[in-house]
Amino acid sequence: MLYATVVVSCNGNDISISIENKTVYSKHEIKCLYIEMKNYSYFITCKQGYRGDKCIKLDSIPCKYELENADKSILKIERFRKGKKSYNFLRRNDFYTITNLSNGDAGADKIIFSTDSDAQIKVAEP
Repeated sequence: MLYATVVVSCNGNDISISIENKTVYSKHEIKCLYIEMKNYSYFITCKQGYRGDKCIKLDSIPCKYELENADKSILKIERFRKGKKSYNFLRRNDFYTITNLSNGDAGADKIIFSTDSDAQIKVAEP
């Protein structure tokens, strides 16, 4: 007997990254990204009452997004912002897996890359 499963979603979680712009792109609002690094993991989530953007620059994440530990406790973003209206999330010499979890009824999509000693993205995998 053959079974087929069809998953239907109004929105998808497909994402891509621009190495030059350090920007994650989606065709739909980005509401939740899960970031895994060598020694840390975080969620970047859109605050309640705000609409998610279709692109997020990783070196200047807007303040409408919150940074949460994997246990969902909200981190003090001020330490990342350094007095600015956005904050830089990229660290030097690190490895990243970014998973888009924005739309719960769609499969997750991920991108993998690393950064060099200047926190520039040097390798991106589809």
